[in-house]
Amino acid sequence: MSESGHEVMDAYYNDRLKKRIGDTWASAMRCQDGDDWDQCSSPDHVYHPYLKILDENLPHKNLKMLEVGAGDGSETRMFLDHGYTDITGITVGRKNVDRGKALHGVDLLYMDMHFMDFPNESFDVVIGFQTYEHSMAPLLLGLEFNRVLRKNGRIIMHVPTGVAHMPPENNPHHLNVLEQWQAKSMFMRSGFSNIKIVQCTSEMMYIYGEKRGSGEHNNHFNDIVNGKFLT
Repeated sequence: MSESGHEVMDAYYNDRLKKRIGDTWASAMRCQDGDDWDQCSSPDHVYHPYLKILDENLPHKNLKMLEVGAGDGSETRMFLDHGYTDITGITVGRKNVDRGKALHGVDLLYMDMHFMDFPNESFDVVIGFQTYEHSMAPLLLGLEFNRVLRKNGRIIMHVPTGVAHMPPENNPHHLNVLEQWQAKSMFMRSGFSNIKIVQCTSEMMYIYGEKRGSGEHNNHFNDIVNGKFLT
């Protein structure tokens, strides 16, 4: 964009519009908070499908992991009990932080997964189970995942697929439900390589990808996340 173009955009995106955008985003995220909803349990004799996905795709259990959409921490607790040693869970559920501590003994962080407070390259793995589909901006979300991952970091997203999950009358909280080719394209655009998509059931799949290099892929989306065009 030319310098004059930047000046026009700066003038248009004044403080009033920025506040409107921020308030709209915050309102939309509040309706996705998962308070009093998320619950995951795995009896001792059951090998939960989420555990199977992690075990099949991660080399060991001592990686520094970020769980987005951690809900009330029940999944986080399950992963810890299974032997994963270093997990940070984030949630936008206001009640979930307290419930995570009281019910499952985990310390969750109240944070928007699209705009996280973590420094660049903070984690080895980013995981999310039935979370990605709640994003209004999946491309920006993928770029944020890329930002907080270290070189050769891995991403695993378990998501619903198929038309049954998309109509608003069925589930108003599922904002982007992707078919396999769409998911692969979205993760490639977010800077991930070695992408594989595994169909778990007729309505569920998981997406696996790896961050190669520093994230400098062949587009400028990562520059957007890092604010390059605001300078």
